[in-house]
Amino acid sequence: MFHSFSSVSMQPLFILNDLFVNENYRKQGYGVTLLNEAKAVCKKHNYKGLALQTERTNPAQKLYESLGWKQDQDLQYFWTNQ
Repeated sequence: MFHSFSSVSMQPLFILNDLFVNENYRKQGYGVTLLNEAKAVCKKHNYKGLALQTERTNPAQKLYESLGWKQDQDLQYFWTNQ
C-alpha cells in the first residue's frame, strides 16, 4: 500500500496495487484476509479510503465488490511513460 493524498477532498488515502494470491491458494480466504487487513490499516490511520487498481477482466472483482469496494468509472485512467 502506498500513501497518497486527495487534493479534492483534502484527505490522505492509500493506493493498493499488485495484490496477488498464488493460484494454489485461491478460494481459501487469503485474499479476503489481505483486503480486510488493508481496510483495517486504513481505518487505524483514519485515511479517506483505499484506491484499488485492477484490470477490468480480473475475476477477483466479484470478491472486491462482496467486501464493500465500489467500482469508480470516473477514475479508470492510466498513463504509461514509454
